[in-house]
Amino acid sequence: MRAVKRLRLEKGWSQKDLADKSGVGQDTISGVESGKHEPRPSTLRKLAEALDAEVVDFFSESEEVSTRPKGSGRASFEPAPSIAEMFARAGITVRFAAMGDDQWGALLDGSDAEGALNLCRAVGAERLATQELRWQLGKEARSIEARQAAGQMLGIYMAREFEAAAQAQSREAVSEVRTALQRELALAGR
Repeated sequence: MRAVKRLRLEKGWSQKDLADKSGVGQDTISGVESGKHEPRPSTLRKLAEALDAEVVDFFSESEEVSTRPKGSGRASFEPAPSIAEMFARAGITVRFAAMGDDQWGALLDGSDAEGALNLCRAVGAERLATQELRWQLGKEARSIEARQAAGQMLGIYMAREFEAAAQAQSREAVSEVRTALQRELALAGR
């Protein structure tokens, strides 16, 4: 993670200085900076606090989620590799939000009603697993692009959960998705 090294050097600190101020071992800092070590979320938080930064500052913000319509009749989203990478480094697998439209369409179209219902549940589980980090991104990110990406991820999850529930032809699943999303939107608004 080049950003950790850049922020450390901007402060004029050695790796030992950062280790002392963050409580993270110098060997771990060296591994993080060189890309040889995948840091835990708690390590990222400690480093961010010591560097007077935010965890999101450690990740590339050049990739954005796009919501351009593609004429397939489905909501259209492009993969957001930088966001997926950020979640992966936090130990959270982001499959459905990082999946391109063609891949999602093929997965959904190849599913029967039961398979679509299972997809709906899997997308919902991923949405819940990413919830805290998406909220943190949305509230604390310095760049507007990162905030937009966090909000657009919820849009991706909403669209894909509803599409899968509709394909499953389950009014109960559609109702469950609607209730869960209303709950998340209410909590996010706090």
